[in-house]
Amino acid sequence: MTNIPPYKIAHCIINIIDSLLKKCGLPYNDTIEEFIYIVIVIGIAFGLGWIVSKIAILITNKMKWFKSASKSGTVLAEKTLLKVSRIIPPIVFLSLIPFAFSSESKIPNIIIRIALIYLIITIILAINGILNFLWKKYDEVSNTHNHPLKGLPQIAKGLIWLIGIIIIISIMVNKSPLALFTGLGAFAAVVMLVFKDSILGLVAGVQLSQNDMLRVGDWIVVPGTPANGIVADVSLTVVKVKNWDNTLAMLPPYTLVSTSFQNWRAMYESGKRQINRSYNISSNSIHAPSFELLEKLKEISLLKDFITLKQSQLNDGIIENTRNSKGAVNGTIDTNLGLFRAYLTIYLNNHALVAHDTLLIVNELEPTSQGVPIRLYCYTTVTDWVSHESVQSEIFEHLALMAPVFELELYQLPTDISKP
Repeated sequence: MTNIPPYKIAHCIINIIDSLLKKCGLPYNDTIEEFIYIVIVIGIAFGLGWIVSKIAILITNKMKWFKSASKSGTVLAEKTLLKVSRIIPPIVFLSLIPFAFSSESKIPNIIIRIALIYLIITIILAINGILNFLWKKYDEVSNTHNHPLKGLPQIAKGLIWLIGIIIIISIMVNKSPLALFTGLGAFAAVVMLVFKDSILGLVAGVQLSQNDMLRVGDWIVVPGTPANGIVADVSLTVVKVKNWDNTLAMLPPYTLVSTSFQNWRAMYESGKRQINRSYNISSNSIHAPSFELLEKLKEISLLKDFITLKQSQLNDGIIENTRNSKGAVNGTIDTNLGLFRAYLTIYLNNHALVAHDTLLIVNELEPTSQGVPIRLYCYTTVTDWVSHESVQSEIFEHLALMAPVFELELYQLPTDISKP
């Protein structure tokens, strides 16, 4: 016993206390000596913990691995080291405290239990701090696709707390933790009920990540919910979506697994965004083009070769099979609307911000009481919402500007000018 370092330290402390009591002229008293000993041991324990934490932070600031981390990562590393260093005080306290009391005293048993509970709590906080730090490093370095894996460390921390609470209860009731663990099966149904959302969230998070269905930063639309925006965070129990109007929508992760949702990521990755809109042409303005109109339209550089080719084929009695004609222009010279379709097709094929390696169609839809709809179906090479809308607006403004040149009228509801 006398060779054990804690015993030597404790014996040294007791001798110091005895000499101090004698110098102060105080009579020897076990209670006073034990109280002073406890205070000194607590001071030594927390002092060592403080010194260890400062040394650890100093080493952290000198290591290249931590220097390369972001500012938030460095702060998190320092907090993690502080949490780990808090294990030192209860360990030192538990090592020195038994030597201060006689074997008949019951006080050490109570103090040791309290210190053990404190030690378990500090160990849990330290392990969770290490998990937070490791997850932060993995998320910054390895999780390049922003997969929603945040639920995994959260469930791990939950299990650590559950195990820690069971050990703390076993210390309080003075029973083996194994006895409590074996009896845990009886509470399985209650545990499943309490942690139902967490378990479902964990399973959903794994499915979303494994199938690459969702990443942080994706723009998603979930029908039947207010979610229509960018995924800001995916945790064990909630998916946070920052909507286009800067509101936040909260969804359980299993909602995205059990129902369908739209993810715009593939569109952004492809670098192409669809235009699929129509413009109504008044039926009364559609007619066969006159010779004068054809000659006038030949002055448009984009249409000159097309009209000349079609007139030549018509004179030679050639009927072009557009199905087998590679790159055939979508239009005719039989009507001014056919010429307009041809012009729009050539215009889109020459537009700098329209994709030329994807489907491009200018066609007529089923006529309605509001005229003949002309649909433009193509893709822009810009995916940003503002830029895409700008290109789309430019195209349809050009359509509206050029329609009168082809003697076509854009349909709009008639205005009753007889009213005052």
